[in-house]
Amino acid sequence: MDDLSLQNSVVYKPWGYEYLVFQNDSAAVWYLHIKCGEATSLHCHPKKKTGLLLLSGEAVISFLNDQHSLKALGKMVIRPGLFHSTRAVSPEGITLLEIETPVDKANLVRFEDGYGRKGKAYEGADKMAPIPENFVRFRKPEEGKVHQYNIEGSRLYVEKISDLSVLENRPENEVIAVLDGGLVSEGGETIVAPGDVGSLGSLVRVAKAFKAPEGITLLTIQRDEKAPEKSRKRGPWLGTISGLAEKFPRDKTLALFRQLCVNRYFELQTAEVYKTGVIKMPIYLSLGQEHIPASIASVTKDFLIFAQHRAHSYYLSFGGDIRKLIDELLHRPTGCAEGMGGSASIHAPSIGMFGHSGLMGDQIPIAVGAALGSGKKVLAVMGDASAEEDYVFGAMGYAATKKLPVLFVCEDNNLSILTPVETRRNWNLPDVAKSLGMAAVDISDDPWLIAHYADAYLANLPAFINVRTCRQLWHAGAGSDGPPEWNRFELIKSELKKLGLETESEKIENETRSGVRKIWEEQLRKQ
Repeated sequence: MDDLSLQNSVVYKPWGYEYLVFQNDSAAVWYLHIKCGEATSLHCHPKKKTGLLLLSGEAVISFLNDQHSLKALGKMVIRPGLFHSTRAVSPEGITLLEIETPVDKANLVRFEDGYGRKGKAYEGADKMAPIPENFVRFRKPEEGKVHQYNIEGSRLYVEKISDLSVLENRPENEVIAVLDGGLVSEGGETIVAPGDVGSLGSLVRVAKAFKAPEGITLLTIQRDEKAPEKSRKRGPWLGTISGLAEKFPRDKTLALFRQLCVNRYFELQTAEVYKTGVIKMPIYLSLGQEHIPASIASVTKDFLIFAQHRAHSYYLSFGGDIRKLIDELLHRPTGCAEGMGGSASIHAPSIGMFGHSGLMGDQIPIAVGAALGSGKKVLAVMGDASAEEDYVFGAMGYAATKKLPVLFVCEDNNLSILTPVETRRNWNLPDVAKSLGMAAVDISDDPWLIAHYADAYLANLPAFINVRTCRQLWHAGAGSDGPPEWNRFELIKSELKKLGLETESEKIENETRSGVRKIWEEQLRKQ
């Protein structure tokens, strides 16, 4: 594994992933996400010191004969040659920074490994992917400037300081890591060096007695108390079940990928057409969320479907005609709702799908009524904003009381147009569902995970699945406010690569992309 590939890649591990945030001549800073219940190998770096800074979650650091717990903003220095392993014990997994010095990624010895890698080197190029644009990476520090970054509910500051007295008026309990420079005694002995972690107060006190001849490049971390719910729950690995994708038959995994590609490339092509002005009414695109209906449809059959305004992918996933959907967006009488519904009201009784009226959340009581009246299984889809309407709770409670066959799914993109959940409420929707007496789970938008729970709950309805996901485009329209928190499509492709399905999945993606474009072009020529 060469330095160039490491510097520009996310390395996917059996326990999660890591990537290089920053590197200079003295230290390398790595960001790690470890899934719940998973752990790094019991390993050591014979010639390297490692500073650990836990950003979120709760971890257990194990040694050969001892272990210690760390919580958010906990810190620890691992001396060279000390065997250690980091395990995530919090439900949402953990995120942490490792500050390694000197810079030498190949300096690794594994003592024990739960993934069959003992005695092996680091993962090779087949476990790498380009670093997404929205992943935080530090810029080169500059004298007199403070660079700020936000990661997992924490604010990180990187600054190059020549006069350490400027630190004296800052909060003593701030967590710090030294990235370059340090403190030395009159005799030239090193007192504080790159890779050291601790509290700002301790550094300030030591700095009064010793010199910093070359200054210090300092990483300072503060907890962002304004976003506790987001940092605690949101993330691409929430609720992950280790090895789940490997348990799915290859043909089912590829069929699921084909459907989500249809959904994704339909939305991408729709966005391009919308920009030309051909589509006259507002559109509500599911880009970034397109794999949720594909996953649910892969395990649910003969359901009545009550989706919301962002429903193109539900229509396609449950067997809708792509040409009729295009015609609906173009307001033609040949559309699935005869051109009268448009993007927000995809109505197709032929596949058991009923259009949304436009009133936030009203599809939920209607869905519950349909289950009561017909006795059929019903899929009721909502967003995290519409879930806050009072009649949604009443309908869910009634479904639980009458034990109606309803699968409630919340596509939780954390946004009510632009307002995040933590600004709107202090309660958790799956907890509400559980209090009403139904099974409920809070998970990330991993398609295998969604399919797993949807299938598991079919025999015990009503049930509730809250899926943490990312809306890639505007609430309405084809614009973007920047990259999403995570890109599930790229994570899915990386997982397929690990499953040995890279060739098949690339073929499916290419076929789907060109096929959807061709259908759009054919329908547009009919105007």
